[in-house]
Amino acid sequence: FSGDADLVILHLDPDAWASVLSEEHWEIISRARKVVGAWVGDAAGIPQRWIPRFDEIDEIWAPTSFCAGRLVEIAKVPVKVMPLCITAALPPANDQRMRSLREEIGIPPDQGVILCCIDGPDHIDRRNSAGLITAFEYSCLGCNGWVLVVKTMNLSDPAAPGRQLQELARQATNVFVIDKLFDAARMDALMDLADIYASPHSFDAAGVAIARAMSMAKPVVA
Repeated sequence: FSGDADLVILHLDPDAWASVLSEEHWEIISRARKVVGAWVGDAAGIPQRWIPRFDEIDEIWAPTSFCAGRLVEIAKVPVKVMPLCITAALPPANDQRMRSLREEIGIPPDQGVILCCIDGPDHIDRRNSAGLITAFEYSCLGCNGWVLVVKTMNLSDPAAPGRQLQELARQATNVFVIDKLFDAARMDALMDLADIYASPHSFDAAGVAIARAMSMAKPVVA
């Protein structure tokens, strides 16, 4: 479009601004009539490094009242609850896509699938991924017709937490760690493949993956 924007929505936590926003982006932002930060604050509270960014926006949109409560404690601007939209629609059945994805991951056709998604590696400890793998191993589900799939990305940066998680997975029975970026279609296919979605922590303030799994009629253990 041409001209100045009436509204710019930064659906990007302040931690990522420096690495994602370009000079061209900042030029657009600086000329906008109103700038909104669409931010998520979780149970750990708002990082101190976010605070300087409050001076660069006019309003905050939070996805839940819980997140808004965290943000309003230190915000210098209005905070509004703007719920996320989860499309409650089942994907079309595609047996070939399911077979291909199973083969790619290495899951036998007769095995049930428990899925957990994390955005690592800085979230590995907070999201209790190791706890889920340990519980799966202790339950002996891996020897009784089930596999655990932990979907993440960027485990090598920094390397130590990711290596520890992958080593724990290698020592367990039927645990698969997928460390790569999936587009929306492949994430839908992975969720469709799952029989159960597991969320072994209380740090997901918006609960998008949980809501998405439920919209696809998946049983959720949270």
